[in-house]
Amino acid sequence: EFFDGIEELLSTNAPEEIGYHFKFSKASLKKCFKELYKKRCLENLYKQLFKHFTEENLIPEIWISIQNEFSDHIKHIEELINKCYANTNIKLDFTLEDLQNMYNDVEKSK
Repeated sequence: EFFDGIEELLSTNAPEEIGYHFKFSKASLKKCFKELYKKRCLENLYKQLFKHFTEENLIPEIWISIQNEFSDHIKHIEELINKCYANTNIKLDFTLEDLQNMYNDVEKSK
């Protein structure tokens, strides 16, 4: 994954050097954003919960755990972007609040 590669490079490179690696250029980062988490992916994941778990009382707990993990992952990605691409105006095209709204929309759509 793109951000795992950044983590690996950070062990041997200064954060400001990351964007100069072809694989981790600003253009590559922007391309990665297009493939990054969409509402449809969350909807599919939520449907899979119902498909694979027969105990419906567990589904809300599992869904909350997924939301927490996913939100933590997004926060980590934002930290990497701020650290490695600090002198650019590159930001995720959604906020954590948008993400929470997506979670709520997905739940309502079921």
